[in-house]
Amino acid sequence: MKRLSFHLVVSTLVVALLLLVSPVSKSQDSEVNPNATDQSLSIWELLTINSHVDFRIMTGMRYLSYSDAFFDKDKLTDNSPFGGIGITIGVGKKILLDGYFQYTDKGKDGYFLTNDAEIDDAQFNREDYVGTLTYIIPLPSWFERHSFSVFGGYKKSQTDLTANVTKLPPGIPPLSRQEVTFETYGPFFGVGYSWKPFKNDESNLTFNVAWGWDMKGDYTFSAFRGEKRDSSDNAVNPTSGFRYGIYWNGPLTKFSRGRGKLTYTISLDGYEYKMDLKQEIAGRSMEGKAVEEAVYGINASVNYVYDF
Repeated sequence: MKRLSFHLVVSTLVVALLLLVSPVSKSQDSEVNPNATDQSLSIWELLTINSHVDFRIMTGMRYLSYSDAFFDKDKLTDNSPFGGIGITIGVGKKILLDGYFQYTDKGKDGYFLTNDAEIDDAQFNREDYVGTLTYIIPLPSWFERHSFSVFGGYKKSQTDLTANVTKLPPGIPPLSRQEVTFETYGPFFGVGYSWKPFKNDESNLTFNVAWGWDMKGDYTFSAFRGEKRDSSDNAVNPTSGFRYGIYWNGPLTKFSRGRGKLTYTISLDGYEYKMDLKQEIAGRSMEGKAVEEAVYGINASVNYVYDF
């Protein structure tokens, strides 16, 4: 049975390979019309007509605001640099597959004061993983400089917070530091509009808005007393939120011999949300407590685009 399964897999791969490399005629009249141009293409070539792949390196600055349940309504805020990488695969002229990763460097806020406890040298960083599928809606030819799109995808983010404790109210055991890991994940969908302001130029301006619904999260709080760690995990109630963005994309240079081109993108985006914690953490009521985050950024990227 194992040998039969192995041969079945190999046979399937061989057939698929033959289909990809075998010619497929785009014109049925080439057999009867000797003057017809031979336009036979393989399935791979048909799939890659008007297709492209785009690799990009991103950087920029973000304004981050974080409010944690254990610190009441005080907020940790900072402007932090970030970097990231991404890839976009265009299938034909209507479908885009995109994925990217971004890492925001350590933000730092030293004033974190609450309930007579002094927490300084608070640092935090954030990671984002995003995958998106976009469909560009066909429009009549007189709208050639305009386009509309719909998209959907999945996003996962994680914020890590470390705060050193230097003072506590009398009667509370001494703490050396506190750590929080807050993770959110869930699907989103949205709409976009693009406009090419210059007729003979590839530059374009894009606006989009996305809605994340049924976003879920996990919240982990750890308190360190010397080497001893007290930790509690808690899920958060699902929530929803909007994200807004504006993007300008333009050409930089083209390489000779069909070796692709460089483009740039400058963008502004932002979103915020609030997630209520479950009713209890380690015997302590969390009613009315929440985790709040707000992220606003200015981003720039250099993109290498290869057109098939």
